Amino acid sequence: MKRKLKRINISPKRQITIPKEIYDQMEISNNRVQVYLDGNRMVIEPVSEQEDIFDFTGKIKDKLEKEGYSGHDLAIKLTERKRFVENAFAQIINEAEEEYKMGKTISHEEVFAELDGDD
Repeated sequence: MKRKLKRINISPKRQITIPKEIYDQMEISNNRVQVYLDGNRMVIEPVSEQEDIFDFTGKIKDKLEKEGYSGHDLAIKLTERKRFVENAFAQIINEAEEEYKMGKTISHEEVFAELDGDD
């Protein structure tokens, strides 16, 4: 796909408007995107409703701020931690899918009992 450069303005309130042709190509279904820094680039990605359920950005950011991170260091660490959480969720999902394929299933009551530490 050929990359088409579009320059956009940032309002005094730090708001941007995504050009329609780019918005349409991004297939944004719920008017939600995630924004993060990748080096010195700002990346905007669509967020599916399922991903939105598992978005811990605010909690991760709060924890990092309590750890003393701010500014650019906070942004870098936030990206790292979000990727770690995303990878952890992906691993949990993959393991669950493999267990399901092998016929191993448990009820939601058993799942919550495991999470609560009940045996």
